[in-house]
Amino acid sequence: MSRNSSGIRDYTDEDCNWVHFMKCMRGPGLSIEVLIEYNQCFKKEALQLKQIMYGGLHNIMLVALVLLAIALVLNIGIQLKVKKK
Repeated sequence: MSRNSSGIRDYTDEDCNWVHFMKCMRGPGLSIEVLIEYNQCFKKEALQLKQIMYGGLHNIMLVALVLLAIALVLNIGIQLKVKKK
């Protein structure tokens, strides 16, 4: 939980959404312990998903760079052939 310069809690939209969600889940009778465990699992899964997405994005960027390099080499080769004629 972040605080502003005066030390007052500074709630984000995400914080408020979590509070609302937890209040809704308490209504049917879920215990605080269960909600804490759910929150921990959710954060762990979100982190793993971010890591997977980062890895996937990293791989996509590498493929894009290789394709760009190939395109540059082919373009240079085509230009050299055209200039020789």
